[in-house]
Amino acid sequence: MKIIQLPILLVLIGITCFSCKEDKVEVEIDPAEAILGKWELIEIGNWPNMNPIDEPTGYREFMPDSILCDYDYQIENSKCMKYSIDDEILYEILRIPDGITLTFKHEYEFFEETNKLRLDLVYESALNSTQIFKKID
Repeated sequence: MKIIQLPILLVLIGITCFSCKEDKVEVEIDPAEAILGKWELIEIGNWPNMNPIDEPTGYREFMPDSILCDYDYQIENSKCMKYSIDDEILYEILRIPDGITLTFKHEYEFFEETNKLRLDLVYESALNSTQIFKKID
């Protein structure tokens, strides 16, 4: 009787092990949290034709209070503006000295576990409409 029970037990263990595959669980990303921090531009172009940036000239810092600052390494200076982000669009709101407000709209995508960010200009004519950034902090 024990001889018959052993193969049945092995079959049941085998079925249990093979049926417990790891399912890929997609984690919901909060864009307002994922965007926070400093980002260096590493590629620029028109998706999918991208050109690498050998030496970044600065970084962008997204802060929790909806302030975005572009820092230039060479002149050691930054320019700041407002930003907002929703589930699909990143808005950059720049006020120039004449009192004019410019709003730039970007579709965005986080990838490589939110360590990289792709921005695509929406409704803009630009020589390079796509930018890829790498998180540096």
